[in-house]
Amino acid sequence: MKLILSFLLFIVSSSTYAIGSREITRENINEFGANLEIKYVKFNECFDVLASFSSKITFKELGQREIWGASYERTNSNLGWQLASKGTRIKVPLIGKDDHHDLGSVCLNQQDLESGYITVVYGGPQGSPPMVLVFKLNEYKQ
Repeated sequence: MKLILSFLLFIVSSSTYAIGSREITRENINEFGANLEIKYVKFNECFDVLASFSSKITFKELGQREIWGASYERTNSNLGWQLASKGTRIKVPLIGKDDHHDLGSVCLNQQDLESGYITVVYGGPQGSPPMVLVFKLNEYKQ
């Protein structure tokens, strides 16, 4: 019974709540005031993710939105990033500066990097849909 009720609530909530998402590539990252760099650190034997995101972005579809948060997500399949994907999701701290936010330290191994994403959520006034920016980490590896 709980499973059926959960499924019905999911259908109702997904049909009444809109969300926008956009995958950000190396080519269009500057449009969104973001900077993402991945470097291999021999001392830790991992890939260090260095990122900075604009505090406010104006989207053509939704207007101006403010940064709400960021997370690292690793999918368990090769389907790519999905809003409700199976895998690991870790909220990553953002360090606020004047006009941008820096991503807290994230150090990943090769496998985490291959199927990992950084997602940044930008939101507006209550009742307006948020926008999720998706960064496929494998594209940014140097």
